[in-house]
Amino acid sequence: MTLETDDSQDVIYDKADWHIDGDFPDGLPEYQAGVHIGMYLAWIILHELFSPTLRERCGADIEAVMGREKTGTQALMDDCVGILESAMLSERGCLFTDYYYGHDPEESRYREDYSDTFIDHPTVYHVDDTWANFDQIEDVINDAYAYWSQELAPAAMRVAP
Repeated sequence: MTLETDDSQDVIYDKADWHIDGDFPDGLPEYQAGVHIGMYLAWIILHELFSPTLRERCGADIEAVMGREKTGTQALMDDCVGILESAMLSERGCLFTDYYYGHDPEESRYREDYSDTFIDHPTVYHVDDTWANFDQIEDVINDAYAYWSQELAPAAMRVAP
């Protein structure tokens, strides 16, 4: 799993297929390969760090995620074919995602936080796609975002503590 770009030079951060083709456990539904990606997408949507392109592609599902009527994973799989890419994110969303989600799953701060948050599961792929689980990882992402916003974001985008 390495950083890819598509024909338009959008950065592809993650794909459910990368996980299915990798160390994905036998016997789990393939949908589970996208849960960690979908939870991140839900966070992006709830914090309005998505792009107009994503709004055009799946506006109704964005509203459904905002209303917690649909999970981020459901939106990811239904509208984005299991792919998280830069075209889906605002400029600020891309910059934070570059820092936190990263381009290498072995060095991803998000993946590390996700694994630590759900350490009681056999693998990261065994985490159920529920809003209760999202609420657990949301607090962790919020902390990372606050740190990035105050300390690491480009000066024009920094937020005072």
